[in-house]
Amino acid sequence: MDQDFDFPAATATKRRVSKENPKPVPSKSDTKAEKTEEAPKEELDAAATKKYSEEELASIFDEIIFSGEYIEEVNIRGKLRVGFRTRTAEEIRQITQVVDGTQAVYANTIESIRSLLQLQYALTSYQGKDLTGMYPQDKSKFIGKIPGPVVALLLEALAKFDQKVYEACQEGEANF
Repeated sequence: MDQDFDFPAATATKRRVSKENPKPVPSKSDTKAEKTEEAPKEELDAAATKKYSEEELASIFDEIIFSGEYIEEVNIRGKLRVGFRTRTAEEIRQITQVVDGTQAVYANTIESIRSLLQLQYALTSYQGKDLTGMYPQDKSKFIGKIPGPVVALLLEALAKFDQKVYEACQEGEANF
């Protein structure tokens, strides 16, 4: 069989040889990689959940349980003030129904539609403007007029908000 390409030669990892010890010693980059692989997953998970105090997470969980939703004002990059709220089961069902009804072929397109719908239902205020009384189609038009890079920042902030709510529910479930 005729080959149209050459296989690359195997590269050896760089090893240092010290004067005291003629045996090769792993390079600094090798030992760094080994150390990060040794970190237990539990420690990494615990570090990720310590972004918020237990009191703050408990407060969020209580608000969801007793009020039915949690609303938080978020300041994005010190200039953009927005409000987010948790979505209801009915709103999640509506989002899923719209996404399922699309003729989108690509996963990126479906994810984009889903993300914008999540933003549409979660956004309660934008730069001091109250959006809670808007119909979904009006809020969709409002979001459609926001510049793309700003929408990307909003989606990133919404993801952080949702992660915080998720952690609050995990904490609340553990202490319920």
